[in-house]
Amino acid sequence: MNYPIDVFIFTQSRDAILYRHAFHLFLSSIVLCIGLYRAGRVKRKIDYGSERITSAFAICLALLSGTISGFSWYSQSKNYSELNKIYNDGTYSVFEGSVLVLHEQPYGGHARGDVIVVDNIEFEFSYFSESFGYHQTISRGGILKQDAVVRLAYSERPAVIGTDKTENLILRVQLLESP
Repeated sequence: MNYPIDVFIFTQSRDAILYRHAFHLFLSSIVLCIGLYRAGRVKRKIDYGSERITSAFAICLALLSGTISGFSWYSQSKNYSELNKIYNDGTYSVFEGSVLVLHEQPYGGHARGDVIVVDNIEFEFSYFSESFGYHQTISRGGILKQDAVVRLAYSERPAVIGTDKTENLILRVQLLESP
């Protein structure tokens, strides 16, 4: 095998994440249209009973779902743009080292994500988190296994806005030597 092998770059997950939010927004607009259509039909009928309630419920559900989906799409788009700027400007760190696995996330989740250390820098990532960074855990076929020699590009980012906590987000993974 010829090394290094590019295993991951953060742009790979962009379409899946952004399209999922756009699809939810699209579904919300369909439900809103159905609710408005049904509400228009109810006005022409004498019996308002259950059709009026289901129309109102569909409209409220669509508005709520659309608002959440729209906010999520905007937030993820902004997050991706920031990461893309960091990557294009070269304001990230790159280093090589052997992987030390401290914790492995079970296949079914319900636990902490994989925790690894490379060159004295700790990373934690979960298969179940929606992230542009690397998040393929060992139990789900991830490449960051014990004793793998890798080159990582990462950015230190705020984990929670308004706190001092940070997370190391992996932007690129290159396999230099397989375990």
